Amino acid sequence: MEKQIFRKSKRWNSLLKYDFVCGMWNNRYKWAVCFGVFVFLADLSVQTCNMAGIDAGYLGYYTYLMQGLPEYIRTETSIFQLPVPWLIFHGYLFFLICSYPVSDLSGCGQQIMLLSEKRERWWLGKVCWCVWNIFFYYVSFNCIMLVMSRFRGNAFKNTDGLKNVLGIDAGLVNPEEFIMIWVCLPVLFSIALGLVQMVLGILIKPVAAYFFTMSYLITSVYWKSPFLLGNFAMILRNRPIITDGLSSYMGMLLCAGVSGAAIFTGRLIVKKKDILEVEK
Repeated sequence: MEKQIFRKSKRWNSLLKYDFVCGMWNNRYKWAVCFGVFVFLADLSVQTCNMAGIDAGYLGYYTYLMQGLPEYIRTETSIFQLPVPWLIFHGYLFFLICSYPVSDLSGCGQQIMLLSEKRERWWLGKVCWCVWNIFFYYVSFNCIMLVMSRFRGNAFKNTDGLKNVLGIDAGLVNPEEFIMIWVCLPVLFSIALGLVQMVLGILIKPVAAYFFTMSYLITSVYWKSPFLLGNFAMILRNRPIITDGLSSYMGMLLCAGVSGAAIFTGRLIVKKKDILEVEK
């Protein structure tokens, strides 16, 4: 199948088509489970928000999932908790994209790399595949969340419900900040960490890279720091949601910088790495 898709062509669009088709086929079972995870998370958000007897609306359900937790302040009586829905959402995304690049190298990917003439093209194809999967993941989840919300007769947006149920005053956020905090930062964070995980997967093993990713997510919950990018993907860690929150502008720049560094580093590794080592 891979050879028929590529057709021994050196065109860039053929390489993208190869990664799109073969990447989806490689992850077909993961995607099947993924939609079940989406339904579970969407239903959990709806049920939790509706426990207060107030319609939080689609925006409220999405916010519940992506809010994370406030900064953990250690005291004698404090208990460290994890934002389980937030971790499941991000954890499954990184599980979804962790293994395909390495498994491709163990199969027909080596032939595709040779046919594309430059190893950099193979790597950039995997970068595009990673970014596309992340976009598709977010869009698919939001479509399911929106359908479940409308099926229950809930509003798209209920500012009062958002404040009463989740304690988040959307009136403090201007439209530009809203788009950055609710939309851009979670996606940019996922792209940045997904690309880093892909680089680590080629350097070491996908399982070890995934373990690093999950440890990084949990560490981001424990410490509020701009160097832990997971903080920017939690709504409750950003300004102006909280007065001492992190700057969303800085978060976007850091995520873009990490993504660029990961792409450049991966290019160097793929260019110099002995691809036969992957089969061992």
